[in-house]
Amino acid sequence: MKKSLVYIFCAIIVLFEIVIIICYFTIFNDGLSSSVDDWNLFYQLMNGLAITILTIINIAVFYKISVSLDVRSKLFEAQSIISQMRVRQYEYLRSLIKNIQVQVIRNNINYSDVDELKKGLMEMDNSFLYKNDNFKDEIFFKPLIRTICDDFENHNSDIEKTYNDLSNFIKIFEFYIIQQMTRDKEIKKYINDNKGNIDSTFICLDDFEREINKMLQKEALSQNSKK
Repeated sequence: MKKSLVYIFCAIIVLFEIVIIICYFTIFNDGLSSSVDDWNLFYQLMNGLAITILTIINIAVFYKISVSLDVRSKLFEAQSIISQMRVRQYEYLRSLIKNIQVQVIRNNINYSDVDELKKGLMEMDNSFLYKNDNFKDEIFFKPLIRTICDDFENHNSDIEKTYNDLSNFIKIFEFYIIQQMTRDKEIKKYINDNKGNIDSTFICLDDFEREINKMLQKEALSQNSKK
């Protein structure tokens, strides 16, 4: 609706200016006037036309900026809500995992805590919040979720592996939250251009992402080989 009104307003102004110019040249009788007053009037008309054109351009630019700011504001609000939901999930699972890691070290696992962890992981597995760019792909955490569930389903006796799998999950979850908030190309460029002035967490994001992808691919291959 706003867009249509702007176009209509601009069209009316342009049409009005065209009518003025046509009328003026009609008065000139298809020739050049020798009257100073006529040329003064012509100058005023051209000046008015130039101002009108600049006004139209300003309106168009202002409208475009307003729409862009409105879209960015709504997108930022949506991204903030999504980030908050992810952080809440992270805090809940992190607390569970830290308790379970202590139990793993003591070799005294409370399986009610494990069941709670599995429920949390299942929520992530079924959530829209952790989808990849390709909607049809499995969620980012899928391979590691399977590995953790297998560790407890099979009563894995390798304490170190179970502990490390849980630690890796926490690290990857932290990375995922930060990475999703810094995906913008301009943000990445700013980080790369100001490495000496930014938190080291941001500096190593790309390297950590490559390591994570390798690890997840390895986990996926391991899961597929078990099928």
